[in-house]
Amino acid sequence: MLFDGEVLVVGLGSIGERHVRNLLAAGQKDVTVLRRSDVPSRTLEPGSFRTITDINEALDRQLSAVIIATPSSLHVPLLLRVIEAGVPAMVEVPLASAMDGLPDVAAQAVAKDVPVLIAHNLRFHPCLQEMREMVERGDVGDGLYSQAQFGEFLPGSHTWEDYRDRYEARNDLGGGAIFTSLHELDNAVWLFGPVDAVTCVARTRTLDIDVEDTAMMVLEHQSGVLSQITLDFVQRPYRRWLQIVGSNGTLEWEFLSNEVRRFTDAKVGWEVTFGADGYNAGQSYVDELAHFARVVRRVEAPMTDLAQAMHVLSVGIAAHKSSAMGQRITIMPQSNHINTREPEQLP
Repeated sequence: MLFDGEVLVVGLGSIGERHVRNLLAAGQKDVTVLRRSDVPSRTLEPGSFRTITDINEALDRQLSAVIIATPSSLHVPLLLRVIEAGVPAMVEVPLASAMDGLPDVAAQAVAKDVPVLIAHNLRFHPCLQEMREMVERGDVGDGLYSQAQFGEFLPGSHTWEDYRDRYEARNDLGGGAIFTSLHELDNAVWLFGPVDAVTCVARTRTLDIDVEDTAMMVLEHQSGVLSQITLDFVQRPYRRWLQIVGSNGTLEWEFLSNEVRRFTDAKVGWEVTFGADGYNAGQSYVDELAHFARVVRRVEAPMTDLAQAMHVLSVGIAAHKSSAMGQRITIMPQSNHINTREPEQLP
């Protein structure tokens, strides 16, 4: 059992159900879900968890931890309530769709000494971890630029529901390709450090939604590295891909291949330097949950804390602003004050 007591999951969409499944599979006996109504879930066994429809009743319970998995527009008020109750929290990404209220939330978390983990699960993927280690070792020299792409056809990804009703497709719920695919921005910050400026073009090309279905952006890191990122809801087939170009070679990771490859010498050509055969991306959520349990026990610091997540969010907000104004947007220096430490043993 990961947690010593009751765990509350707020929201029971696809990601909420995933977290409940993973908790139950890990032997967690006491799982409660806070949702709007007590209706059958899509994939979970009836009776495998408790359902509550009132947040006051939920927070009055003796909770060990809370996982917030609602649409992002609801995250900030929920997180503030959880912190005020003194309960450690994991919050799904994106953290929010605006900075409103977040400084107060962060201040409260510090004042009450409540640990908060932001759920950038890709940081637990062994291929991304290997690429970061290779960058830090200088395996392809000094970083010059990176290219990343994530795209999938939104109407075809959840065939059991109308894509237009999903939070990804709705501005009022914090959707859009930039915010709901914020992992790629977080990857860039994790690999190359804070971002000083963003240039972006975002458009709604083909889908019947009120948010962007396509976005292309360039991030300027303080380190001097440039990151070009393309995000979309229109691409077929699904693709997630990352390339890092250095002064002495190139690294590539194709998400579905579970391989990292390197090119440094024309005589050698491309060589696979790391492989994670049989790795299922779903394992990153399991590893993330185990890490969260260690955060709750104060054994590790959060892999992604509130300060880091607020900086990544500020990059996404700047991308929207850049597209709307048709110009390069500089990120305010205070947004770059982040903690880039690895999880560590705490006293």
